[in-house]
Amino acid sequence: MKKDRAKTSLGGLESMLEGLSIKKTQNISLDVSIQVEVASIKPNPHQPRQAINMLDSDPLVDSIKLHGVLQPILVRTVNGGYEIIAGERRWLASKLANKQHIPCVIKEFSDQEAQIIAMVENLQREELNPMDVANGFFMLSHKYGLTHEFISLSVGRSRSSISNFIRLLTLDPSVQEYVRVGTLGVGHAKLLTSLSVVLQKELARQAVNKGLTVRQLESLIKKTTFVSKQELAKFNPKSTMISLALQRRFGVKFKVAVSASKQNVLYFENHDLLETFMQFLCGPEVTDSE
Repeated sequence: MKKDRAKTSLGGLESMLEGLSIKKTQNISLDVSIQVEVASIKPNPHQPRQAINMLDSDPLVDSIKLHGVLQPILVRTVNGGYEIIAGERRWLASKLANKQHIPCVIKEFSDQEAQIIAMVENLQREELNPMDVANGFFMLSHKYGLTHEFISLSVGRSRSSISNFIRLLTLDPSVQEYVRVGTLGVGHAKLLTSLSVVLQKELARQAVNKGLTVRQLESLIKKTTFVSKQELAKFNPKSTMISLALQRRFGVKFKVAVSASKQNVLYFENHDLLETFMQFLCGPEVTDSE
């Protein structure tokens, strides 16, 4: 009976693994779950979801007190104990319900495989906020060296979606927090990624306070960064006109001058500004990690 129940509850995960093209170990089947001491299990330090808030009054805790854990969690062996790959909320709820054991399926996965599975499991349950998604994709790309195309195939998202989520990490931390708590949408945030930090913070604040739609924010950005021909006509020489246009676009002052050495040199005060300039000039794809 136990095997049948585990097989049913983990059927979606098995399909997920097949879709990831991850080689399965042969010594332990996904069909088999065993009872493992709750105290011998530790959470995944690279869990995509940054914060899991659970209280004694959580409905899941009440359910586990009454019925136990019906769906086994997925773990791997680490340093003589077990580390969660999928099912951290059930494990936390079991602790709060004072359960001594929890049903587990044990698999031997590498760090990379465990991270991908944890990411997919959370995405399928829609339990991640956009910044958690962005951090998860960033870790897969930069820590494990996976291409955006491979990640997109693994998690069932488009390649451009992977790139756009990772780009959210270039936003100022205060803007990221708006996105994290849901007061600023992903569509709004994407528009802000090519702006300077100063403009990001100001326009994000206006978007949140005024409840702007994505289209309204896009219009506001154009108005804020656009320099009219009438304004430019007031300035001479042309280097001053260019300085003003750049300042309006990026929110910081630029010094533009004709060089006597006949060399064209661009200086940036920090890497963030250089990155923003590259995205504006060459398009977002040029900064992809691939």
